[in-house]
Amino acid sequence: THRFVGTEPFCTVTAQYNLDMRFWLETPTLPAPPITLVEIERLCFQETPISASWVRKLLVKHDLTAIAPLVPDATLRYLQGMVERHPGSAAARQKAPVLATGEK
Repeated sequence: THRFVGTEPFCTVTAQYNLDMRFWLETPTLPAPPITLVEIERLCFQETPISASWVRKLLVKHDLTAIAPLVPDATLRYLQGMVERHPGSAAARQKAPVLATGEK
């Protein structure tokens, strides 16, 4: 009966997708029953919305100190374990592909 999404302040394509989804899910004249779209405000750190891309960029650098205030404790523990299992070299991390880092 409900679909939850986060606000999208960075990507215009995703922001438009959320708007379109609201229309298609909530339009009562369509053959499927309406579904309420609930948009949840994105959490911020120092007035900057937190994004997975931001966290991935920091993770590539193994900057767990900077990641700590951006993610829940359980996620931080998981990422710490990941870094411990796959330490890698700094040079290799800097050459990581776009899909791994989220960077363009």
